[in-house]
Amino acid sequence: MDDALAEVRLQFRQRCSGDLLTLRAAMRQPQALTAASFQTMVHRMAGIAGSLGFTPLGAAAAAVDRACSRRASIDPAGLRRLEIALSEVADPLCDPAAQ
Repeated sequence: MDDALAEVRLQFRQRCSGDLLTLRAAMRQPQALTAASFQTMVHRMAGIAGSLGFTPLGAAAAAVDRACSRRASIDPAGLRRLEIALSEVADPLCDPAAQ
């Protein structure tokens, strides 16, 4: 893997750390995040994750994004799959809970 791609992957993993915190906050208190900002987050995640080789995260984010697009209720199991996939990609050095 070339250095430029490695840097992009690292930046994405760091962003995922923040997204993981946002997702967990939204799962505890759904009113803490607007529907539009949540959909923007998962849509971005779905589009980028697969391109960078994080296929399970891309698939989980795409499923949640589709539910958001249909204005359908999001399956709690789907959110849990997204949380797990996100935690596997997130940079542990950016996770305050890991320190």
